[in-house]
Amino acid sequence: MDLLQLGTQLLTNYFKGDVSSDNASNALSGLLGDGQGGLNIMDIVSKMTSNGGLSSIVGSWLGDGENDGIQAGQLQELFGNNALSSFSQSLGQTQERATEGLGNMLPQLIDKSSSGGNLFSNDGGFDNAFDLAKKLF
Repeated sequence: MDLLQLGTQLLTNYFKGDVSSDNASNALSGLLGDGQGGLNIMDIVSKMTSNGGLSSIVGSWLGDGENDGIQAGQLQELFGNNALSSFSQSLGQTQERATEGLGNMLPQLIDKSSSGGNLFSNDGGFDNAFDLAKKLF
């Protein structure tokens, strides 16, 4: 399963039928898209590792242990109000509810896509993985 499909599934599961797969896919593409029909989660991971307050959170998502949560304010800091507003409009949800869904989905998406190093092999290779690991420690 590709990352966009996985993210779409996680997001639609969170909203329990209140958001269509098409709306979830469009919203994710708009917020996390790589411009080629996929998701660029390496960019998000990179942004989080360069922010001291978020680096430990994303580190928990990349590891095999329990995932730390991310708060709405942290997501707003990471993406910006305009991007989250567009995301919520694409979902047809309030910004508060859309941000909750994103906060629930993003840790799972990164955790599931990084198991066994898949995040690195799918999105940047060994060099990016090494650079990212240096930032975490």
